Amino acid sequence: MDIVVAPVDDAPMHASTPDRDDHDARQTVAVVGGGCAGVLAAIWLLRGEASIEVYLIDPSGQFGSGVAYATSDPFHLLNVPAGRLSTDPDQPDAFTAWARRTHPDLDVQSTDFLPRGTYGGYLADSLHAAERAGASRGSVLRRVTATVTDVAPGDHAGERVVLDDGRRIDVDQVVLALGPPATTRLPALQLDDPAVHHSPWEPGALDPLPNPSAHVVLIGSGLTAVDAAMSLCALDDTVHVTMVSRSAVLPSAHDPSQVAAGPADSPAWPDGPLTVDALVAGVHEHVRATEASGLDWRAAIDSIRPQVPELWQRLGEDGQRAFLRHHAREWEVRRHRMAPNVAARIDELLASGRLRIAVGSPTSVHRQGDDLLVSLGADATSLRAARVIACTGPSSDVATDGPPLARHLLATGRLAPDALGLGVRADHDGRVIDLQGATSTTTWLLGALRRGELYETTAVAEIRAQAVRIAARATVPRS
Repeated sequence: MDIVVAPVDDAPMHASTPDRDDHDARQTVAVVGGGCAGVLAAIWLLRGEASIEVYLIDPSGQFGSGVAYATSDPFHLLNVPAGRLSTDPDQPDAFTAWARRTHPDLDVQSTDFLPRGTYGGYLADSLHAAERAGASRGSVLRRVTATVTDVAPGDHAGERVVLDDGRRIDVDQVVLALGPPATTRLPALQLDDPAVHHSPWEPGALDPLPNPSAHVVLIGSGLTAVDAAMSLCALDDTVHVTMVSRSAVLPSAHDPSQVAAGPADSPAWPDGPLTVDALVAGVHEHVRATEASGLDWRAAIDSIRPQVPELWQRLGEDGQRAFLRHHAREWEVRRHRMAPNVAARIDELLASGRLRIAVGSPTSVHRQGDDLLVSLGADATSLRAARVIACTGPSSDVATDGPPLARHLLATGRLAPDALGLGVRADHDGRVIDLQGATSTTTWLLGALRRGELYETTAVAEIRAQAVRIAARATVPRS
């Protein structure tokens, strides 16, 4: 049930509960964003020892799903096995157990790759469980369906959260869980046409096509394009899809025989600054050593993942830029892998000719009769399509394409872009750093907008660790 914080005489509303005599002892935290990151933050805040009042704010009113887990398409599978997706790292089988309870007709195993929409349901149920547990300690969760337009210092202390309907909430702490920047707006896709989509999640992008044997062009060949291709080809067995990307490389696939093995032992690295060449050589050497020990290369990559934030920072700004320019795609196709069933289906589509992968980059899209004409590169290659969908993933320019609240706070100096402009600055614990270099004691950041300083910050494991850390440091029991 949504909580309504009604304005009184245009005064700011204080986050307190009038029917409690001890509300002054209860800390107040606003979590901005109701997707995976925001829900994990709320869960861990409510699990803490402090008595706390959490305002979880999201315009959709769907707390837990976000864009990532809102899909109901059964072909959209998680790319991480169930045994690695618990909200609690100390109970790794919690998601698997929940899936067994809620889907008793399925023999769910920890190595299974379940539909993404299922995980959204798990997050929502986990939030309810944390709400009930917190209530026993006097904590309260308030779900607020609204858009946050500003976060500013309160009159006396803490932060004031301003909502789009004029409501204001004064809290002790704010946690920003805003999600990634929007999909890059490709210059070639500026045609104002209902058949041109800048994301597969836009309304109509994955709807049934009007004509038999329709052809769809997807810009990109990563996991987002894989999801789109699966959905489109499931609509009608006459639909054909072409993925267009500069690399024309699909994500690697999980090996079902290796999933249960887990990661290898993490490698040791020399102390001090790290060059890109040394990093790449070290990764390749670790993969060779892992394979020589009888494990798969995937186990080697997974063992490096927890080390990535430290390695990334040791590269320095020049090294980071060089990595993004020359090696990021190689890492991403191995790091972000397809579920085995998805990979098998993609192989079938490729073998049948219904899915093709073309090398290139679109230079323009024009309407030509009933079709769109997609021009690729300087060799004048072109493709006819009934629909064109950009599947290029989040933008790398937070100032231009970041979430609206992030852009506003960047403009006011409350947030500062990281050195690469991929996200915004925060310290090791997640406290935001403003444009003047001051570290906040009341505003925290987790999730995708920490990419510039951590690089790996989009998977559940990384976001969960950030949520645990922030909850422990943002809520200290009052005396």
